[in-house]
Amino acid sequence: VLTLAEIKSLMLDRCQANVAIDPPATTAEQERLINEAYADVYHISGGGIKRIAHGTAWTETKLDATGFLSGKITDISRITTVYRSVTVGSTGAVGDTPLDPVDSGHLAWLRGQVGMGTYSVPKVYSLRRLDTTTPADVNKLVLDYWPQSPAVNTYLPIHYIPQFTILDSVTVTTPNVNDLESRDIALLAAARLAPLIGRAELVPSILADVSQRTAAALERKMKAMLSAEQDR
Repeated sequence: VLTLAEIKSLMLDRCQANVAIDPPATTAEQERLINEAYADVYHISGGGIKRIAHGTAWTETKLDATGFLSGKITDISRITTVYRSVTVGSTGAVGDTPLDPVDSGHLAWLRGQVGMGTYSVPKVYSLRRLDTTTPADVNKLVLDYWPQSPAVNTYLPIHYIPQFTILDSVTVTTPNVNDLESRDIALLAAARLAPLIGRAELVPSILADVSQRTAAALERKMKAMLSAEQDR
């Protein structure tokens, strides 16, 4: 996987601008273009899966009769699986049971019904993102589960796709993608930089080398943005 320094070099090479004296873009400008390209490639790739225990994900130490858990982390892009476990430090291992996701309206309906059967463990869950103006709480989730009277010592570890973290040449120097995708970052950044430095004629040849998967995803994205069908 190409590092940030290697991505910069490839980007500048493809723009025929890899010079030490009077470079056409500052370091900050180069990194902004690279991170814009990284965001596209990261989301196209689908991201990687993080596995975390209940205590890392939720403020409450275990499930209780309230029927909800308050999130502790802010980097969640999408939760893929919520597991039920009897092991405090489990991160969703063999023997843990996945819960079924439902929308919040269905979960509220379940809570309002009688005669639904008696369960000692939660069966379904729903996620919601709370409105907040507190920076430290932005993107924290609340997880509602039903039924809300689980057995003692029940935990909900999760698997999730994190949001992408920008490259900064100091603390995060390698993108969280595979080797081919890291090259795509450099090429997309080069295609953004070339017109800004008067070399727009290089863009077609640069984009011709983007991997097939990334190119196809970008083409679909562009068609969706330009299509009149979305206005219907």
